[in-house]
Amino acid sequence: MFLVWPFTSERAATELAPTVIEAITQRVHRVVYLSADAATDNPDRFWARLERLIERSAGEFTFLRPTGFAKNTLMWASQIHAGDVVRWPYGAAARSLIDERDIAAVALRALTDTGHAGATYVLTGPRAITQVEQLDAIGEAIGRPLRWEEISREDARPGLIAAFGDEAFADSALDAWARFVAAPERTTQTVQEITGSPARSLREWATHHADDFR
Repeated sequence: MFLVWPFTSERAATELAPTVIEAITQRVHRVVYLSADAATDNPDRFWARLERLIERSAGEFTFLRPTGFAKNTLMWASQIHAGDVVRWPYGAAARSLIDERDIAAVALRALTDTGHAGATYVLTGPRAITQVEQLDAIGEAIGRPLRWEEISREDARPGLIAAFGDEAFADSALDAWARFVAAPERTTQTVQEITGSPARSLREWATHHADDFR
């Protein structure tokens, strides 16, 4: 089973997850869980909590810990539809965003091949690029120049809370972007090691999703 946990709250991880994980592991032998790189250094986040539950009860498990999804840039789509300016915080934050197709390719191998039981894979794009560079890639994909306008964390926060539906999750995203200004998000070669093909760039992702921004 490929498990995507749909909730971000700590309450759901504490109260709901144990029952769900037990029901799953009673019925399937192998679980591939879509975790997050945030679980690596923060054992209290919900991703890490679910990992521990799965590890205790699943016959075989594999944890996929991707960095930020390239698809998260779709949060800018409404601004791009309306004009050529994206107003967002932390333009200098550098992330190694991963194409969701690469996550799927690794998940397929983990589900169908042997040799992945007990493994934890950190999945990233090929390199870390700033949010301004991400916007430039989208502009190139849709054939028009886009401009970044820096806004404060305080101005961005209400919109993020509305988008995520979770105040704590919005704050954690802002904290992460702040960290990535000084320390870019790490990169790995795991996608190529598992699938035999290099991870797709943000530019490739943007070209594939150009219509979503037009």
